[in-house]
Amino acid sequence: MNAFLLATWLTLGCSIQQYGGGSTGAVEAASQTVEPVDFSRIENQLEGMIANETENLDRRDRLEAAWELCQKAKTVRPSSQKIIVRYLERVARIEARWSDADTDAIANPDEQSFVPIASIVAEQIEPPTVAEAVNASTQRLTIVPPDRGAAAVMDAARAHLAAGALEQALNQLKVCEGQACGAATVTLTNEVRDRLVYRDREAAGQRFNAAKLVSDRSQRVREMKAVESSLAALAAQYPRSRYSGGVKESLDTVRVVLAEEKKGGAK
Repeated sequence: MNAFLLATWLTLGCSIQQYGGGSTGAVEAASQTVEPVDFSRIENQLEGMIANETENLDRRDRLEAAWELCQKAKTVRPSSQKIIVRYLERVARIEARWSDADTDAIANPDEQSFVPIASIVAEQIEPPTVAEAVNASTQRLTIVPPDRGAAAVMDAARAHLAAGALEQALNQLKVCEGQACGAATVTLTNEVRDRLVYRDREAAGQRFNAAKLVSDRSQRVREMKAVESSLAALAAQYPRSRYSGGVKESLDTVRVVLAEEKKGGAK
């Protein structure tokens, strides 16, 4: 599906230049008089549909492919953007009709680019040690400077994402903060941030569940306090994440259990 959308994008971009037999120079001159398209509305609509789709993997893949096309479209000529945005709006309308459709294609959180979060349960998320090992294997990927443009920066960030290196992807995107490429990379930056928060919250949940099974009370409390500290740091570092509310809920849960542990120890 991604390949199809990309091919569509390339075809649309080329068709503007060839239509009517006009010269390249004439077409580019005409394009300069067209205002760039504001993709924020369709982008927000696609993100909302993606966030709400937790069961139909095929539909989620199509929506994510449309979202990726939306990001690429921000860097093409305004005349091409107008055609692409109409295409994306039609995709959104069609996919909206499938929102209540039943399917056997169940989404696997480990295979998704946009992952919903529901609880502190962490069995579906790899432990930090595995993530760290993956990150270590991507150290050879260099940081692309902001003067290379938003497209190059986002491509580099996606290379880190493909390797599971969320911290590196976020660091790559941060080079655009306060730079000309900043506006174009905001959405991807927020998505990477949210994935990182999701992963760390779930890892904390896994550690918390394991801590509750520790027989020695002192060690159990130490482990729970470590989880509390990690969640508190996560909440403080990423207060604007879409999962910040979930992090706070998890933190409250840990603190309630810790309070019970203290009461039990005082008896």
